[in-house]
This record gives sequence, C-alpha cells and structure tokens, in this order.
Amino acid sequence: MMCGSGVHLSGAYDEVKELAELLSIPVITNHPAKAASLRIILYVGITGRYGSTLANKVVRDADLVFFVANRAGGHTTANLQVPNRVQRRSSNWT
Repeated sequence: MMCGSGVHLSGAYDEVKELAELLSIPVITNHPAKAASLRIILYVGITGRYGSTLANKVVRDADLVFFVANRAGGHTTANLQVPNRVQRRSSNWT
C-alpha cells in the first residue's frame, strides 16, 4: 500500500494500520507521509527517486499496489515508473 500526504493531513494513521494488518501487506510512503511509519509495524520505507532500495524493490516486485491518499506524483513514482535497481541518488552537495 502506497500512502501519500493525505494520510498525514487527515490523520488516518489508525485506518492505514488496520487495513495493512488486516491484509498483511507492506506500507510504503512518500516523504510527506513518512510520519505514518511511527504507527505501522509493516512499514517498509519511502519510495521513488529518493526512496529506499527496499521500498522501491517491494513496489517493483508487487503484483498490485494500492495508492491511498496519494497523488502519485513524479518523485513518488519516478515519473510513473518504478525506479531502477541501480538508480543512483543525485546530490548538489560536493
């Protein structure tokens, strides 16, 4: 289940946790929704261009991904694609 900032804005943490536990599915968030991770045991991480390798792998290997309160923007979906395994994070800091 891919949760977006709407989960945080609506305070739907308990509902997401309950659904994830009922279905026994991992929960992945975008950056604005990462506060939901504090309440969810099945939390995997943040996905997208700047997400964790594990979260991106879970999405890439999934047969189905539910988007919950998420606009599925470019950063979350890497422009509507699952980030490549070897995609490197870029940084302007040197």
